[in-house]
Amino acid sequence: MGNCLQGSRRTPYHNQSGHPTNPQGIEPNQLYPVLQQDGSSIMASAPPPYSERDPNIPQISNGRKSVRHVQRNRPSMFAQEQNPTENNKILVAAIDFGTTFSGYAFSFRHEYEADKLKISTNLWPHNSGLSTKAPSAVLIGPDRQVVAFGYDAQKKYADILETDNGSEYMYFQKFKMILYTTENLNSQTLIYDVTGKEMLAIDVFGLVIGGIKNENLTLALEPEAAALYCRYIPQCISASGSTMSTTALEKGTKYLILDLGGGTVDVTVHEIQEDGALQEVHYASGGCWGGSTVDMEFRNLLINIFGSQVIEEANSKYPHEILDLFLDFEMKKRTFEPGQTASVALKCPACLYDIFKDRNNITIQEHNAQSEMKEAVEFKRDKIFVFASTFKSLFDNSVAAIVHHLNELLHTSPVTGVTTILLVGGYSDSYVIKDAIVSNFPHMRIINPDDCSLAVLKGAVLFGRLHQEYVNIHTGL
Repeated sequence: MGNCLQGSRRTPYHNQSGHPTNPQGIEPNQLYPVLQQDGSSIMASAPPPYSERDPNIPQISNGRKSVRHVQRNRPSMFAQEQNPTENNKILVAAIDFGTTFSGYAFSFRHEYEADKLKISTNLWPHNSGLSTKAPSAVLIGPDRQVVAFGYDAQKKYADILETDNGSEYMYFQKFKMILYTTENLNSQTLIYDVTGKEMLAIDVFGLVIGGIKNENLTLALEPEAAALYCRYIPQCISASGSTMSTTALEKGTKYLILDLGGGTVDVTVHEIQEDGALQEVHYASGGCWGGSTVDMEFRNLLINIFGSQVIEEANSKYPHEILDLFLDFEMKKRTFEPGQTASVALKCPACLYDIFKDRNNITIQEHNAQSEMKEAVEFKRDKIFVFASTFKSLFDNSVAAIVHHLNELLHTSPVTGVTTILLVGGYSDSYVIKDAIVSNFPHMRIINPDDCSLAVLKGAVLFGRLHQEYVNIHTGL
């Protein structure tokens, strides 16, 4: 059951001449009003959006069809389901290779026949528990083969750095962003690891998702996969908590898919035709306003507290401790509520205390008590307590950009008449995000599945089952 709350991808920011790209008239760092839970508003800034019609979007230069061209010629995801007896594949799997997090899901034939939504996902272990997705990070060894992926890659690379300089290894993280920030992508495009060592992008991606035969691989549109999954949700819940029996997506519905990922926010508008086919009402748009924006704001907060040199030295000498801090922050980021008044407690790495004192001849506790940062955080024993107002402000720029972009989009002529917003993606797990969308779009029906971070992944598995003649294994973009 989902939650009905009543109420991509690319940026270069400058063109080849060095002038800012501004496809929709939104200035970088411009302030935008955002409605808060109590009815008040704040002003916040964010980077500009991208648009599928932006001429500065990287183009494929090797003669192959673009993804959008291929996708527009795909059969409808809402086409009638084939005869179950023809659906004879034992297993259908989906890979969601995201900018910040990645994961996979699968469905066995006997499970699908008993319950279409019986879709299994892998659980990735880490220091804070288990997650259905892992960081899009890969560690490549001296033999140019994959040593580890996800949380394992983070941990093993941190281990290597604490024992030697790791010069023979290559560590790539969030490397999918090259698809958004590089013009003229081709087979010779290079990608750089965290230390600046280079490798062909096609080789890095091949190592991560290689081994799948072409005949067993196809691409599934993320927005359509998410919509397909939401289609199977028979009920949703209003903001007041009451249950509404409704068909989430029915013929004639014009809906907006708000896919909030770790790196990017992608927005697409569809309309379901009378024959069940999907009509793209508005080309894809969005920007780099995802959950990583909040992570960057937290990093800036740490720099303001400890100083950039302390943070850099800690990253270099004690990567494990900093990694644990950000894992702790990630968990707190997902559970923080907009009306919360209690401070958020984070375990502060011992290395930050030690390095700060060595460099400044004063403890961070003494320094903080004398600085303006005492209004933002306080230290108690091995914890740093971030005041609720400070923690909430880490979301402001991201929320401002998302709300502003949606307001602009919903007032364009092709999009008028949208009645439903599908809120999916890992970042939409955040209570702050949910509250912002409900508060700023009170007249929309907002469908937010319980497992919204897996909507694309599970929708791709369903797509594989419904269109077995085209697909065996799916990769979400």
